[in-house]
Amino acid sequence: MNNARERQRKNVRQPKRVVFEEAGVRGIGKNITAAKADWHQKVQTMLEGTYAPVMIRCHDRMVFIWRDPPGWQYKIIRLNEEKQDRKVLLGTVSGPFSVSRDATERAARVHLAQDVFTFGGFSGLSAIVNSDDRKDHVKWVAFQYSVKTWMATGLTENQAFAVAGYNSWPDGVTPVDVWKLPG
Repeated sequence: MNNARERQRKNVRQPKRVVFEEAGVRGIGKNITAAKADWHQKVQTMLEGTYAPVMIRCHDRMVFIWRDPPGWQYKIIRLNEEKQDRKVLLGTVSGPFSVSRDATERAARVHLAQDVFTFGGFSGLSAIVNSDDRKDHVKWVAFQYSVKTWMATGLTENQAFAVAGYNSWPDGVTPVDVWKLPG
């Protein structure tokens, strides 16, 4: 019985798909006209909306958020380092056609907060606006403290990461302590 079903499945013709690709954008349809229409719609979507860039400064870091036709991206530059030693951290969120400026800015702010975080110094919270992202960042900071605490016991970094987990708070560090860290 299963063999008969498999033969039936193999004999069913799949609908024909035509692909039209130009300038890195792919349109798909039942015929060339439909594929070109799909391509045109995707190009229209790419060109809609604002292209105004965003700049965010936090401590000694600068974030540039910009849009190319395929989507939004960001770059974090550490300003205090010598030009030849300066690290540039790049980020993109998801894929083209679906990512908004707001989603990219949220991701950039979280990445920036993680980049400026130092133990006993800056928490990085001043870079984050969204309350859910702030809560997640507090958990991330707690995780960093937990890893540091486990490594102090002699575990390797990989072992400490495996043992730490987001729900474990190291001795002497509480969520209230993390919120009290400057900026």
